[in-house]
This record gives sequence, C-alpha cells and structure tokens, in this order.
Amino acid sequence: AGSEFEVAAAGGEQAIAFITNVDYEVVIPEAAASWISVAPETRAMEKKEVTLVIARNLSEEAREAVVTVKATDGELKAEYKISQKGLVVTPIAEVLALAEGDAIDSAFIKGYVISNYELNNLTSMKGLYVQDNTGGLQFYLAANHELAFGTKVQIDLSGATIGDYNGAVQIGGLALDKITTVSTGNTVEPKTVTMADFLANKYEGQYIAIEGVQVSEADLSKTWVVGDAHTSINIEDANGNKF
Repeated sequence: AGSEFEVAAAGGEQAIAFITNVDYEVVIPEAAASWISVAPETRAMEKKEVTLVIARNLSEEAREAVVTVKATDGELKAEYKISQKGLVVTPIAEVLALAEGDAIDSAFIKGYVISNYELNNLTSMKGLYVQDNTGGLQFYLAANHELAFGTKVQIDLSGATIGDYNGAVQIGGLALDKITTVSTGNTVEPKTVTMADFLANKYEGQYIAIEGVQVSEADLSKTWVVGDAHTSINIEDANGNKF
C-alpha cells in the first residue's frame, strides 16, 4: 500500500500511518535527504505512524521524492510519494501596495541589496534596502547584518507587518534567518531618473541616479557621516528644485 501527499513550499510535517506486525525502517532517497527527515528515530512494530518533516522549499521549482517504509526482515514495503510545491515569489510592488498595519500571511520576495553598509550610508547595521524590477523595500532587521551591496537575497515575509518610517514603507523586526543569500557580488546599475519623478516619490527604496544636480553651496564643507552620526546635505538643480 502507499499514498501521495502534496506539501506547500513553506514545508511542514506529514504523518503517515500504516498497519504492520513487524519491525520496519523508513528509507528516504539520498537525493531528498536534504529536505525530508523522519521522526521518531526508532521504529518498532507497536509504533504504526511516523512523521515526515519537510523543509521549506527555497526554489521556485517543485520537487518530489518517494519515501519507502519496509520490513527490516523481509520485502514487504509501502511507498509514499511526497510532492512539494515550488516557491511563489511576490513582486515587491505588491508588498508596497499594502496598507500600514497589514499583516502578511505568506509571501517571499527576491531581489538585490542596494544599501551599502561598507559606505555607512545607513546609520544602523540593522537597516537594509532590497529592490527587484518592480520596486524597493526598506527593512529594519532584528539584528545587525553584513549583507553587501549587490547580494541577491530571498526573504520570507510570512508573519511580518507593514510599517512606516518617516513616510516610507518599512518592515521592522525581521529575523536574520528569514533572509537567504542566493548569490553575491552582482552588478546593480542605478536607474537614471528626472528630478521631478524623484520628488514625486516614484522610486521609493530604489537605487537611482539623478543627473544635473549638485550639492548646495552652503553644504559644500560638510562631510559624510561617521559611525552613528547623522548629517543632512542639500542637493539642488538649476531650476531651484532640491532635496
């Protein structure tokens, strides 16, 4: 006998029950050992149920494996097919469209780190900005991080709440184990935008370049931030627009 089970990308536990009058073993294919485990460790005839523990699928590709329960002293066996769905990636623009205070039931985003802790362009090591091709999102993590500019990451937003920081969307308190590094050292080019579109807040949380601007004369003597210090430097264009 045997059965088929479908598991969500988030993973979880799947109990399998059977009838047996002999001691048995549970065989997990070597190729699936990284994402399927079994409990309890000991399996005797009086225990007629085991639990398969399915890890979270961090890939967008579905996966499957056949787990076999067989007698330790014979050929009797049952096979259980485990199919796990691939990860569904949510565009950052959909997260930005949520209202402040909204709770995220289940969502994963994938994008590139565009904040740069090596340049100290955020005054907290908990600060992080990530963008995809639809938008950029600000985080204030639960602990300091060292995610370098250009790192491609996958972030589990399940259970997070949409917050606000100085008028910008922010997700706060996210644990570091919710972030998976996909690759490092990627080239990320800034989007060249107009001053008008920038001031209209069309590129919140994104890596951009604005042409035809300069530091205001009164701020030319200011320096970049050092440590946890703060400073403000005004930028202006020839038409008197500034930020």
